[in-house]
Amino acid sequence: MKYKVGDKVRVLKDKQVSCGSFSSKENLEYLIITRSDSSYSYDGYDKSDNKITSCSGCYKDEHLELLNNTKNTIMSNIKEFAKNLVLSKEEKLLRKYGLKDSVGEFTADAITLVTQKLVKENEDYLVELATQKEKEEKADK
Repeated sequence: MKYKVGDKVRVLKDKQVSCGSFSSKENLEYLIITRSDSSYSYDGYDKSDNKITSCSGCYKDEHLELLNNTKNTIMSNIKEFAKNLVLSKEEKLLRKYGLKDSVGEFTADAITLVTQKLVKENEDYLVELATQKEKEEKADK
């Protein structure tokens, strides 16, 4: 992956892809990378630096252009330091590993992991439902 967490990038005009989260966001100005392991997750911002949406997986290296590395600017370092002073140890950990984004919202990856865990924990219940459905279908025949 070419870009790192915290990088400020923009989508190249000739490399637009169909992204449900950003398709109706004509005022999308730039993205901040929030995860960069097997694919990117990012937050989208407008010209006033307001977060307008989040997404993951739509854009690849060839779709993006680095605007500046927000992790290496002095002001960004000061803001990051100040923000980290008030974050709990758990919050920092979740953000570090891409389970929460830069504004503290759970990422799509975190939601997927929790959903998978809940489904796995309730597999017996799902089998019970499927068995019941099968009995109903047999009774209808």
